[in-house]
Amino acid sequence: MTRRMYSLGMMLGIGVIFTPAPALTQTLAAPATTAVTERSLTPYTHCYIDNYSGPVQCAHLTVPIDWGTPSGDSIALKVMRLPSLSLTPLDPVLLLAGGPGQAGAKLGGLIRPAFAKLLRTREIIVIDQRGTGGSHPLPCDINEPLALDPDAYQAAMVPQVKACADSLDIDPEFFGSLSAVHDIDALRAALGREKINLWGGSYGTRLALLYAAEFPDHARSLILDSVTPPSLPIHLTKAQSQDRAFQLLLSDCAASPRCKTAYGDLGTAYDTLLTSIGTDGLQVSLPHPTTGEMTEITITRELISGAVFSGLYRPERRQHLPAILKKASLGEFAPLLAFSLWLNGGSADDLQFGLMLSVFCAEDVPHATADAVRAASENTISGAGDYPLWRAMCSVWPVTPKPYHDPENAPPTLLLSGNLDPVTPPSSAAHVAAKIDVFRHIIVPHSGHITSMIGCVPDLIGEFLETLDPAALDPACLDSITPLPFVILPEGEAP
Repeated sequence: MTRRMYSLGMMLGIGVIFTPAPALTQTLAAPATTAVTERSLTPYTHCYIDNYSGPVQCAHLTVPIDWGTPSGDSIALKVMRLPSLSLTPLDPVLLLAGGPGQAGAKLGGLIRPAFAKLLRTREIIVIDQRGTGGSHPLPCDINEPLALDPDAYQAAMVPQVKACADSLDIDPEFFGSLSAVHDIDALRAALGREKINLWGGSYGTRLALLYAAEFPDHARSLILDSVTPPSLPIHLTKAQSQDRAFQLLLSDCAASPRCKTAYGDLGTAYDTLLTSIGTDGLQVSLPHPTTGEMTEITITRELISGAVFSGLYRPERRQHLPAILKKASLGEFAPLLAFSLWLNGGSADDLQFGLMLSVFCAEDVPHATADAVRAASENTISGAGDYPLWRAMCSVWPVTPKPYHDPENAPPTLLLSGNLDPVTPPSSAAHVAAKIDVFRHIIVPHSGHITSMIGCVPDLIGEFLETLDPAALDPACLDSITPLPFVILPEGEAP
């Protein structure tokens, strides 16, 4: 499965302006909250997390499938514990992964650079959210076409999504964010902790915020990296967020003598590219970047927009875009194809598409009408993007709409935004901050999606957890972060 259908999720993107509302419009039966105290973890065993070399202990926690019926059928959730160096560790930090659909076990590459110092005084707890990893995953065996026109692409995808729904051995209705939030509190109780600190990345920030709304007495602090407000459907913000990030790319290239000399006016090159492929796309024959075989491919505006969107997520990808777009504007599409395949090279196991559907089709897509999306995406580079595709896929995915709202009384909160983020820009965090009394919003310069491991951000996180005084944090240490250089192709266009 390639990332085209994941372009919405890696926020999530998810992705910031709504009116205040009461806590949650969907509630679960009262017994669910009291029943969590009766649940316990299995004994810990030694295990491993990919891309993390430190000691890890794994256990399982049994929870009800339906928290409204806590005595009903159950599933087991995988829990990972990174033990503290302290014999008397303080309140633990629970890491919540993004996607939606990413397992907590996939955070290994982030743990050491972002959180290793926390282990001096605290345990770090990682959970595979229900529907991911070792917690009853919801996989979908999707054969995604490399490129088709949007209508043909949708026609190819929807039957496969329907087949996936029909093949599941469990009702996806119970795999939304609120069910996961109740799982988190069951884990807190099983750990024997009155309060926990929650770090969320991207979609994980939605879980952390919903936890604070549902269980305000048990959230000691929130650390929200690349914020996804529960109240804001992604398709109402995605186009404007991507457009903002793309305009920053254009201005940064224009301000760089090497980039400007090599590629000229990048905005003009992009317009030339779109004109050359037209509204129906352009059929080309190219050598496949990995096999070398000649491949027929349709270069569409959706393919280009998807490559740009995914490329803007991280600076190390972003700095390739001027070269790729300039080449494509001259009719050389091989770099664009190679770049797209590189971005889409992750395993289908990295994100469980069934969980992504269960979340988006209940919490985002139903709350964004076609007219609202059209108005929100007018005059942007991506337009409505993949919204029609998601509407069609959600029409065959069996979940009911679940509108959520942001918490009114969150605990002390540290909000982190990458200034270049194309899906959860600083405005998303600002929207959430408007409803929090004790907070600090730090915008990390020259950074994209997820910032916790960049520069001195780990130290700021550690100080915040120690003091719970976000106003005392001094982000001046971030001023030393410098932009990555743009990639200049070795063809003599630039010195």
